[in-house]
Amino acid sequence: MIETTVVGIQTEYSHNDIEIYTTLEGENPGGSIKDHMVIGALSDLLENNSLNGKILTEASAGSTALSLAHYCEVLRIPLTLFIPEGSSLSFQKILTDKKAKLNLVPLDKAMDIYQKFCMESDVVPFNQHFDKQKKIYYHKLGQTIEERVGAIDLVIGAIGTSHSLLGICDGLKNKPQWVATAEPQDKFVLGIRNFDQVNYSVKDPFNVNLVNERILVKESDFYKFNYLDSSIGKVVFSDSFRVVLGALTLGNFTKYKRIFLVGSTNKRDSHPS
Repeated sequence: MIETTVVGIQTEYSHNDIEIYTTLEGENPGGSIKDHMVIGALSDLLENNSLNGKILTEASAGSTALSLAHYCEVLRIPLTLFIPEGSSLSFQKILTDKKAKLNLVPLDKAMDIYQKFCMESDVVPFNQHFDKQKKIYYHKLGQTIEERVGAIDLVIGAIGTSHSLLGICDGLKNKPQWVATAEPQDKFVLGIRNFDQVNYSVKDPFNVNLVNERILVKESDFYKFNYLDSSIGKVVFSDSFRVVLGALTLGNFTKYKRIFLVGSTNKRDSHPS
């Protein structure tokens, strides 16, 4: 089970008239926001008897691989992953300890190699990069956020596939007035992308018409720290959330009173100073 923790956060942007919220997705069993998509999709595959003992496969450089490895081990689903050949040994060990089979491939050729494997093998592709419907697994998260804090006026999130950002917004009963992406402009950040630099052609789940604004964030505008204060104490996060916080400060959002920031790995600081 995923227990969603919604917290109010404090940044230099905060003041008395603006409420800013995020969730602690790093505290999910698989370690990230991708748990919502993975456990939902796996549950559907099992319910529909779509696996029937076949190998599940996916290409991923980070969070999705970790979530898949965790839940596939729990559900005893054989898993083959395609990950970048430069992936750290610690990352590889986590995956193999959870019984995932790894194929290390060049980052720029990963999707081609993965798709060829899917066509030539009797496997079930997870296909997060091409399946637009996977955003439905974030609807419940959007509903929970709204139930906890009320109607959200503005949502900002970085995009990997874009499922989490778009799915959360779809799950909100009261649709946000504004939805913005936070995209790194001049620095590679693991797990997220600049849509102008990386897209999946006509099969891409994201297109610019799905949001109101794209905010390109230079490295110099990333949030300077990997932690901040929240309503339950200090939280820590990855570089992708530093981009989101940078986008918050760059935009002209003072008219929005209740803001939600999508974070992939936010969690309580286990070693507070």
